[in-house]
Amino acid sequence: MKKILAAVAVIVLLFCFYRFSQPGHPPQPDQPTPVAPPAQVAIRSQSKSPAPSNPFLDSEAVHNLRAAVASGNEEAINNAVAGLAQYLAEHPGDTQYFLDALASEKDEPMFGALAKGFAQTDALMKNSGFLKSLANLASQSSPDQRQHILLNCLASAQQIDADMLEAITRIGANDSQSPVQTSAVALLANWMHRFTDDSGVLSEKLGKILDTSTDRTVRAFCYQLLASHRDALPREQQENLLKYFKTENDPVLGNSIAVALSAASSELRGDAVAYLHAVYQAEKSDIKRRYLLAQIACLEGPDALPFLKEESRGTTTLAKDAAQHLSLLAQGGANAESFFLVLNSNAPPDVAEH
Repeated sequence: MKKILAAVAVIVLLFCFYRFSQPGHPPQPDQPTPVAPPAQVAIRSQSKSPAPSNPFLDSEAVHNLRAAVASGNEEAINNAVAGLAQYLAEHPGDTQYFLDALASEKDEPMFGALAKGFAQTDALMKNSGFLKSLANLASQSSPDQRQHILLNCLASAQQIDADMLEAITRIGANDSQSPVQTSAVALLANWMHRFTDDSGVLSEKLGKILDTSTDRTVRAFCYQLLASHRDALPREQQENLLKYFKTENDPVLGNSIAVALSAASSELRGDAVAYLHAVYQAEKSDIKRRYLLAQIACLEGPDALPFLKEESRGTTTLAKDAAQHLSLLAQGGANAESFFLVLNSNAPPDVAEH
């Protein structure tokens, strides 16, 4: 009997063990329900995909260029730039990668080398979208040396459009750094020389810069540029120059405006001459009168002979100037600039004194 009871007890224990080991059986009170670690869930929800790589930056051409720039060897840099230009030409669909690399580059010499490679790649310099992006980057870049680099790169552009012109005009008119404004005007000068069919539009952009910029160097450059293209200036731009002529207080800048107006219609030149004579008569400073006299000779031409003859009497520097202007007009064929060379030949006037 004892053996039978012991066997039954063993069977009961085995049954209980089997019963409680089955899946889904409720846990014992002293065994807490397992919960997934919250930290693991949070880690998964906050993970981010890695930023996409830029194959251009990983290219052998860029690695070679970076090494050459670091070496400082000019020949090595030029060879690496040539290699870069070849890579750029072989990957015409990667322009956004090129722009991203340029915008993110922290090393200024490397930035300049990349821009130089861009400028040597015809396909990029013909790509209007790429060129627009470069122009916009130039208007946003800092420090200013990067703006100079980008503006110099754009001098190799093989086409221009309204968006590019607008971006460069904004730089010329509004940039906080005078040298950067001057670089923008220099770029417009480059384009005026190369894209002669667009000279009217380009001169209009110079006018917008003159309407805004108060920097003397920038204004002087604009006037000189307009003077060098005086034969191609549209009537509207000539009228604007006449307005500047009557409001510009710096007589040296007035000289450049007079040269620019020398190719204007007789009507506009007559208006300018009448203004000059009135100012000349009221002016007391002989230094300022020397500038005004040269401007009269430039714009009035042979019609100024009686007036110049009267002013040439005496031995003053002003009289000597008048005599030389008479001589130039008598010889005929004198260009507009020649009258202002007289100022330097007879005791150059000190602009600071006027």
